[in-house]
Amino acid sequence: MLTRILAVAAAGSMLWLAGGCRSSATSEAAKPYEQAARRIQVGGTYYKISNPVRLFASLERLFHGLELSLASPDSQLPPEFVRELQQFSAAFALAWKLAGVDELAACGASSVPLEGESGLFENRMFLALPREPQGFLWGLTGSGNRPLREEFRALPADTVFAADLTLEPVVLARALKQLETTSRQGDELADSIFKTPLEPLLAGISGEWSVLVTADGDASADTLEGIRLLVTLPDAGGRLFRYLAGVAQLVPGTVSGENRVVFGPLNRFGISWRPELHFDDGRLYLYSSQDMLDYLADESAPRLADTPEFRKLAAGLPESGSGFLYSGGGLALLRNELASLTGAESAAALAELDQQELTVFRNEPDGKLTVSRSNWDLNQVEFAEQALIPAVGLITLVSPYLTEHREMLDDKAAQQKCRLQLKPLADALEKYAAEHDGRFPAEEGIAGLKTLLEAGLIAPSALICPGTEDEAAADTESFTFDNCSYVYFGGFNRKSNPKLPLVIDWPFNHADAVNVILVDGSVETLELENPENCRRVVSYLHTRYHYTEPEFKQLMQKAAALDQQFELD
Repeated sequence: MLTRILAVAAAGSMLWLAGGCRSSATSEAAKPYEQAARRIQVGGTYYKISNPVRLFASLERLFHGLELSLASPDSQLPPEFVRELQQFSAAFALAWKLAGVDELAACGASSVPLEGESGLFENRMFLALPREPQGFLWGLTGSGNRPLREEFRALPADTVFAADLTLEPVVLARALKQLETTSRQGDELADSIFKTPLEPLLAGISGEWSVLVTADGDASADTLEGIRLLVTLPDAGGRLFRYLAGVAQLVPGTVSGENRVVFGPLNRFGISWRPELHFDDGRLYLYSSQDMLDYLADESAPRLADTPEFRKLAAGLPESGSGFLYSGGGLALLRNELASLTGAESAAALAELDQQELTVFRNEPDGKLTVSRSNWDLNQVEFAEQALIPAVGLITLVSPYLTEHREMLDDKAAQQKCRLQLKPLADALEKYAAEHDGRFPAEEGIAGLKTLLEAGLIAPSALICPGTEDEAAADTESFTFDNCSYVYFGGFNRKSNPKLPLVIDWPFNHADAVNVILVDGSVETLELENPENCRRVVSYLHTRYHYTEPEFKQLMQKAAALDQQFELD
């Protein structure tokens, strides 16, 4: 509560200071704060004004001091380590200088609940800048504003993401001109790929950039089935088009025309798209497939702007700006993946948290302004940035381990089921031996096991390991190699060494383990890494039971014949 009172008091003080009752020195120092205070709103769920200038100055002094200490003759650090630190320090300082981060005089942000619209907020963020900032970062979004309402009207009803921004990447090339070496390297790289220096290349793609993603209700994030994409940007001279057209030729089945390229099918990569590349009137268009062209050409198709949800987002936003961004329904594309990781109920709960937002970007005489309407306020965004996103990143990082661990547990369960299933098979072999003077079936492999089927001692399902996708034979006559998960060693009898193997798992049934039926009727699990063939299983058994030389030689001969028969060499 105290923090809240102090925050409101600080906001009130800012507004009071904006009224002009202070000395001229204080007025000049407070000017960036006044600019930020005028652009944001008080009395909501979030209010913050910050000044990063001292931080940047301190960082600059820190890096300068670090460079001096590293260059000291008393430094005990290895020379190569010192050079790397000096290079990093120089690059870091140069990057923020070129970007213009140190020109940022104040940042302001606020969130206010929208009256009569439950769960919706108006979020504002403002960056106070000099009237003519020099950093390329502030020039990337241009300096003007344009009408945006017609662009809102063009969005299809099932849009899940859209961005339409004025971008001027040419300012990066102009900033790099201050650095002769870096500028030359950029020109050389651009010339080798696009056959033009860097500045003309970036000038050619400066202007209005657009991205549109739509999705059907049953869209798949795995195959991209039902998801459509459009990317369009300026391409003066068609340099980017020609480069991408050359890349497209690497995809088999690509068809090229003068100003159009249709990529070959991407189904070999598990993707349903067949992208198209168009060049028309100085603009480059990339579509996910012909389906997207047909979809956009349908003038009677429903529009997002006609939905009540979008109208609530758009109401009250600025009419013009340097561009806009819309997002909504993105988590719905991942519902199957989320369900597999977290369960259907948790996936549905996550989908309810999906951020719906429409943001307008504006250039103002004193800085950069964004105004958005969203179901998240900036408190929630800040929490997501500080806690939720790192947590998701951690889950993403460990998910391969979790998947592997789950697969390992599943395999352990399958091993146990397999071992239990081998008990009836061991009993069937005992019954057969009792009826045939102590002899087990003489033939090797599936022929010996088929003998048990023909004698009616086991059912075909008993020869299928639970850890495999093998299918049981419908009857004894149709029993083949495809209906058997086990390997049989024939020719033994009850008087043979009780620890000789009669039946073993097909070597790939389980990860790093093999179940075995021995002559004495016992079933054992061998923890064996990479049991790739029968000979490896026999060698492992020999290390455990120390067979006589004739026994081991006989087993290896049987194993080699089975490996050859089943192509396990």
